[in-house]
Amino acid sequence: MSTQHVNPPARRIRGRRGALANFVDTLLDVKLAVLDLLGPAELVSLSQTSKELRRMLMDNQRLWKAARLKVEDLPERPVYLSEPQYAHLMFSNVCHNCGRRSAIWALYCWNVRYCRLCKSLKEVDVQEYAELLEEIRSTTAVAETPFYVLNDTVHIPEVEKFRAEWDALEGDPEGRTRLVNERVANIALRRKFQGEAMDWERLRSYKRKAEIKSIKAGRLENIKARIQAEGLLADPNLIDDTDLARQPFAKKIAPLTDNGWQCIRNEVKEFIELRMTQRLRRERALKLATCIEQWRPIFKDWAEEWDAEDYDPDDLQAFKRVKLGDFLMMDEIKAVTEDSAEGSASGAIAPGRLKLTLRQLESMVERWYTSRREDLKKLLVKAIPGLPTDVAEPAELAIALFDCADPRCGAKFMQYPDVLDHRCFHIRAATWRACGYSASYEDIVQEHFADRHEPIPWERNHVRVNTRVVARFAGEIVRVCGLDPFAATPRAMDRRGARMTCGTCKVKGVKKDIGLEVFDWRRALHHQASEVHREETEPCRWVVLPEEVSVQVREYEDKLRAAPGPLCYERESFACARKRERCFRAWYFDDMLEHVRSEHGVEGELVLWEHYFARITMAENDLLHGTFLRLSRTGDVEVFSIYKKAEEVKESKEDKGKTVQRAQQRRKKAKDSR
Repeated sequence: MSTQHVNPPARRIRGRRGALANFVDTLLDVKLAVLDLLGPAELVSLSQTSKELRRMLMDNQRLWKAARLKVEDLPERPVYLSEPQYAHLMFSNVCHNCGRRSAIWALYCWNVRYCRLCKSLKEVDVQEYAELLEEIRSTTAVAETPFYVLNDTVHIPEVEKFRAEWDALEGDPEGRTRLVNERVANIALRRKFQGEAMDWERLRSYKRKAEIKSIKAGRLENIKARIQAEGLLADPNLIDDTDLARQPFAKKIAPLTDNGWQCIRNEVKEFIELRMTQRLRRERALKLATCIEQWRPIFKDWAEEWDAEDYDPDDLQAFKRVKLGDFLMMDEIKAVTEDSAEGSASGAIAPGRLKLTLRQLESMVERWYTSRREDLKKLLVKAIPGLPTDVAEPAELAIALFDCADPRCGAKFMQYPDVLDHRCFHIRAATWRACGYSASYEDIVQEHFADRHEPIPWERNHVRVNTRVVARFAGEIVRVCGLDPFAATPRAMDRRGARMTCGTCKVKGVKKDIGLEVFDWRRALHHQASEVHREETEPCRWVVLPEEVSVQVREYEDKLRAAPGPLCYERESFACARKRERCFRAWYFDDMLEHVRSEHGVEGELVLWEHYFARITMAENDLLHGTFLRLSRTGDVEVFSIYKKAEEVKESKEDKGKTVQRAQQRRKKAKDSR
């Protein structure tokens, strides 16, 4: 294939501004010779440059006619339009009302061009002139309408002009009849011209599209020839014509010149390099996918052979928290997988390299947990300035509370080691989108699991410390329970078994008619972050209940957990109201407040229904929210829950439905008996 380039003719460069400033002062013969070379569009533009040129052009109908005859397939000029009027109607983009260059509508039937606003101002429904039309029909007996009706609308200036002429002929029935007949005949001419003009406009659009298509095809072929001539693309099958034609440098509607190629050469080179990177990534991802699927049954066998009690009797879920993606990120597994993917054509791992002993496996799991604790420790040290340096494992403290990094997720106050089991769907979707075209091992593995809706490898940036609760409130709750915030673990807090009420809510009279809500230390954390204490900066005044009352509450809680079926409770959620499609959802108001301030620039207080929406949803009540105390009629302390079991709610609804049905049947029988 020849690689010679045939340069297209150079474009005409627009002259400097003011180059025609002395054109008016030139000789008349020279001016006429220049103007004879122009088309109607150029004459229209030239007539808008100065008063002198406009006056000269409007007085010379021959120039306009000669220019009109140069345009191919242009409809004949209607008799009711002059040559300049016809040229301005067909080739100008200036609004005939406001003068803006945005007249996208050529209303040939009304002989005007309007912008969007002026069109709406200059048209009205034909029924607005119903009285005038009735008067015309009763006076002249002519059935046709004497002004052009377009889509049930009429041109206001045309109707008002007709009304003025109609009123001037008052008392002259013959004159009025003649006026109406003349207008009806004029409408017939305009209707014919409307069809011819629309056909010409469509034909011109088709020709322009064909011209643009030809220019783009020539530009694309020129780009391909230059790529091959300069050796930018080693494999011609890497890029197809459709992909190349979609790029901005190929879509430009202009022939490609030598200077134009130098301007886009770097863009073309970057595009080719990107496609090469994508192909290499796809090839590597296919090989790594083969290796990952080889590890899957091996990982399943490990899970069956794992002795959870022997590894950690206090944490039987230790191995289940480590997912397949986490194993693939471990150094030993990663080395074997990468070597196999790069060393063989198929990417398959040799069977001998898939065997690992349980002792090696336990060592890998222990190192993974150690690494995760270090990640969480870094988050805590940054979030808690006063954290003592002698704390061995900060991640295992009761005050170490972690939230999902995505505010749309409702996972709050997670603690170690359960936080390692959190693989949020929102984080997984974001990871799938963020991997992009990176060919790194870590990104390919992340995308592999995200694409299959499987748990992705755990990373530190998937969670965040709940700074507000951890730094201000969690320590006070631990102290009230009689333990050291920088030494107490969640297990120690659970063994302590303290139950408490909120003294702040008691003073405010919150839910006074129900009783006193009672909290364990986990429910107290949620209560401190709830809407009731949203604006407060100081911890609640917690009142620890006597041991005998705490025992009674714990027995009631055990009874609730032992009952079949889940316990649900009402939970508030929030959605952004600043856009048509609610762009953000959150379970906690603080997250919604941060979103509205940062994304939409709202200052001051947030207004419900204007800045955000709030709704009540039913969520699973694992922590037994809604547990209350009250005094019975006998003076004993009574523990109860304001939320029912899901089965109880369902049964109550069914019972209510049956009761309503029986009542309807009784009313029907009574009606029939009457």
